[in-house]
Amino acid sequence: MKHQVNIIIAIVFIVMSSMASESAPTPLWEFKLNEGKGIIIANAGSKQGEGELRNPEKTEWGPGRESGKTLYLKNDVDGKSKGKHAGVSIPNPGIVDFSKSFTVSAWILPDKVLNPSKTYQILGDLTSDSGPGFRLIYGWNTLRLTGGDGEKAVSISTNNSKNPFMRDVWQHVAATYDANKKVARIYLNGALAAESLEMFTLYKTKRSHFYIGFYGDGYCDGWNGAISDVKIFDQALTHGQILIDAQGILIP
Repeated sequence: MKHQVNIIIAIVFIVMSSMASESAPTPLWEFKLNEGKGIIIANAGSKQGEGELRNPEKTEWGPGRESGKTLYLKNDVDGKSKGKHAGVSIPNPGIVDFSKSFTVSAWILPDKVLNPSKTYQILGDLTSDSGPGFRLIYGWNTLRLTGGDGEKAVSISTNNSKNPFMRDVWQHVAATYDANKKVARIYLNGALAAESLEMFTLYKTKRSHFYIGFYGDGYCDGWNGAISDVKIFDQALTHGQILIDAQGILIP
């Protein structure tokens, strides 16, 4: 069944790739997460922002999406070990402003043990549940992009019946925010999976770090599975550019 689903994804991707006639820009940050050892996470983007692996005892370097190694997070799926979740922390003293237009993307391999009634952070810099800042999460069997002004939260989420979120399969996820048009979108495997229907405004976080795989420097919501090829752009990529960034869907 999993093999058939991957074939369908690949076919859809190939068809949609014909739309992609634009070149993808250079990311500000690019964390391949393929070091294979150590706690320092290299940045191949155009701006500074080296990452550090926190609580490495809950991580391992396993098989990469195509070759080599990639980072696997082995956090508590029930979220009971607050303050001890593993992930990557990147200092962000104003280098990237997520209250302005941006795109974030990553390849993820969700572990089959993920609990759909729990929240797991893929990436973000949210200050509190209602913002400011943003985060891209998995929860309630959907992908969600959340933010807010600190008092009122905003959120968009995918529809699992239309855009299934699968376990134990590499998937490409991306979220865009157009600060001028106040529009947010989520893409799953190159397909538009969610779009804000009302004014969607994000505000600059009060946090000094950006997080991959957990919330609040390890406080909670730790991911379980693999994350690789995290990219951050300082513009809302078009659908065609998202397709270019998402090239390489694998068929096991």
